[in-house]
Formats: sequence, structure tokens, C-alpha cells
Amino acid sequence: MSSILVLDRHADTAEMYAVGLEMASFQATVVEDSAAALDYVRGAHPDAFVVDVRTASENGWKLIRDLKEDPLARNMPVILLAGRIGEFTPASAKALGCGPLILKPCLPDTLAAVLRQILHSAASDRTGVFVSADNFTGAGWRAPAYQDSGA
Repeated sequence: MSSILVLDRHADTAEMYAVGLEMASFQATVVEDSAAALDYVRGAHPDAFVVDVRTASENGWKLIRDLKEDPLARNMPVILLAGRIGEFTPASAKALGCGPLILKPCLPDTLAAVLRQILHSAASDRTGVFVSADNFTGAGWRAPAYQDSGA
């Protein structure tokens, strides 16, 4: 079972993703802030990290830079969640060495499908891929058998 760390500035959203991921056969752990995320990654070494780029305690970009500079965490897949694109772009994600940038609202099933592809497919492109909840066809990714309704 793959372990996933989840950090979202809204605790209820993080819990929703964790429950959805657990229903999809992942082991999900929720942390409350960037410091807890760094401690958890360094201690538990999760298989992937799902993070809202605007965390409660600090800018999510700084957290990701810290992770990518850490020898124990630099190769861990990081999936970014964002409520809007704004300054958060696929190019920015790629420059930080992250995987997809997923626009919220995003159903947990969509997140689980992205994680499965990242964790189980050696051929997947882990950088610079843009995925949204209603358009899961970014370059380098196979579309899942379903399409989210966005509802």
C-alpha cells in the first residue's frame, strides 16, 4: 500500500482527500502545516506528497523548494493542488521538479488516478503536466476510463 502525505490549507479538504485516498487503497496521512510536513517526510518517507500550494503556515512554493533540496525527499513525487492558477502554473511546477498541478475542486478519485499513474508507471512524465478535475488528458498522461462530472 502506497503512503501519501496530504497538506491543504483547509483541514476539511485535506481530510476529504485522505478518506478518498484510503478508499482507493492508499495509506493517507494529513498534516496541518509546512513544518509538520517536512518532519513527516524526513521521518516516514511517504511515497508521494499532495500539497495545496497556499498552505496555512507559509507559501507552498517554499515548502516544495525545501523538499527538493533535501536528499531524502528530492525524488518523492509532489502533486500540487490549487484553487486557481494565478502565479501557480505548470511551468512553475516543472521548474520546482513537481508533478501535475491539479485545479480544485478535484474529486478524490481523480487524485487517486493521478497518484496511481505516478507511482505505478515508470513511463509517466512526472514534470510539467497539467491536470484539472474535468480535463484529465494532459500530455504524458492516459485518460482514465471515467470522466469527472465536476459535480
